Amino acid sequence: MIDYEDALRQLRAEPEQQNLLLLCNRFRRNAFVSSMARQMSDGLGCYLVIAGEPVSPELVVESLGPAPRKDVVLAVKASKFINEWIASFDV
Repeated sequence: MIDYEDALRQLRAEPEQQNLLLLCNRFRRNAFVSSMARQMSDGLGCYLVIAGEPVSPELVVESLGPAPRKDVVLAVKASKFINEWIASFDV
């Protein structure tokens, strides 16, 4: 089985060291890759999540599809957003 998610994470790391961003959906602040999404799309699909709401099948996008600059952030900021999003469901 091929899984591109790990390769995308590595691809992101080097440009970010130079404060450069790759403008694709996977690197948006609110991009989330679940284990099921990884299996179903070989790591080439991700959810665009909304704060306080569960994942929605309607918001699955191609990881390598183009993303607006305003939506793409450094990995550390995206990780913070996703961790807060996940924590919002802990009761």
